[in-house]
Amino acid sequence: MNLFLSPLAALYNLFASIRNFLYDKRILPSYKSSIPVICVGNLTAGGNGKTPFTIWLASALAERGKRVAILSRGYGGRIRDVHEVQSEDQADEVGDEPLMMAQAGMRVFVSPDRVAGMKAIENADVDIVIMDDGYQHRRLERDVNLVCMNAQCEEAIKAFELGRLLPLGMFRESLAQGLNRCDAVILNSRSPKPIERDVELSVKLPTFSTRFAEIQIVDVKSREEPPPSKEVYALCALGNSGAFFQSIESAGYTIMERISLSDHSRALEKSLRSIRKDSSNPVICTEKDLVKIPQDLFENLYVLLFQLKVDNGDELVQYCWDRLYESLYQEIILRHYRDPVGYVKQLPEGALQSSVENTLCGDAIQLRIELVSERVSSVAFSGDGCALSQAAGSLFCELSVGKTFEELDSFYDELKKFVEEEEEYVPQQDLGDFCCFAIIRSFSGRRKCIELIWSAYERIKGNR
Repeated sequence: MNLFLSPLAALYNLFASIRNFLYDKRILPSYKSSIPVICVGNLTAGGNGKTPFTIWLASALAERGKRVAILSRGYGGRIRDVHEVQSEDQADEVGDEPLMMAQAGMRVFVSPDRVAGMKAIENADVDIVIMDDGYQHRRLERDVNLVCMNAQCEEAIKAFELGRLLPLGMFRESLAQGLNRCDAVILNSRSPKPIERDVELSVKLPTFSTRFAEIQIVDVKSREEPPPSKEVYALCALGNSGAFFQSIESAGYTIMERISLSDHSRALEKSLRSIRKDSSNPVICTEKDLVKIPQDLFENLYVLLFQLKVDNGDELVQYCWDRLYESLYQEIILRHYRDPVGYVKQLPEGALQSSVENTLCGDAIQLRIELVSERVSSVAFSGDGCALSQAAGSLFCELSVGKTFEELDSFYDELKKFVEEEEEYVPQQDLGDFCCFAIIRSFSGRRKCIELIWSAYERIKGNR
């Protein structure tokens, strides 16, 4: 069988590699949103624990005061336009996972066209977007890429390390290519015990582990009473059903029959009615499957509930935070200064007002640039960053007067060299520092620029 599938896997790898190359070289276009995007995806087909982790991450970010939305393509649903999911929606319209997340209190948008969905979210008072299951969807750019991996057992871990592509294995793209775009790997296990085995990755990346905690099996209506009998039926439509059955047995129940349907299957209701005809024993399902079952079948139906425990969860949230902050620096540079001429042409003649707020860290820089005959006539700067940021902004105002936007447009490549060669001079903890250093670098010699900045910084510091 391997002899037959290996050429197909090689052909699949070729097409996936060409596609990634075209996106990497920006030959194929992608959309960059004004809102930071975290992608929670995977490299393999099948269940990898993305949905519970997405809910956990959205909740963790919301606890930090951020307005979070989840963007899903709504797999299994019939909606073809952008739609904000409501708890009373139907799973066959919006998809089972989006509905489950909405019923868990998340703000969820579904759209088969994720770029269209992202543009709709940009008008919805949202600070951060989590793109659920979109790792290979490269038409929409993201600031942080998190790969979820099934680490339930030794066999699953070895299969990941082996990295065989479809149809020979489960990988949607090569392991090396996928991990090169990745910021961190999430090792998901349904066991309540911590993952003890180290995973060997071809790229050095931070890893974080998750596991099930506080597993309960309760009545779907009361959410309290356990099944009256220890002999039960287990019904699910998951990408990885083994962990579900194992959790039931670990809780002390004997499974009389295991009904495992394909992921997102719509045949759950039919299967449950068939069980009811032959037996009065309790039936256990998952939260994801429950949203597809009509209420007239809730009698003697039980659901498996759990709390997701993320080992070093605070470190993971901080890591995402830091990656978003770094990406925001780059976005400020690219959006407001990489193509300033084109940017100005879209604005009313005579003035450009650029207001850039760092919603993640609370710093902000505002620039108001007056133009006369396409040359800068005056610049007003304000910002609430550190003293060095204020000094850099003041110097920018002095140096930019009389310059054209074509002259401003040349700084980007020089900035990269400047940061690499003089990194110790660039305190990158502040948004204002980075922006102003970038612009100033295009007007003045490197050493002179540094001397002027630090001189101004010392003056401000001495006046405090």
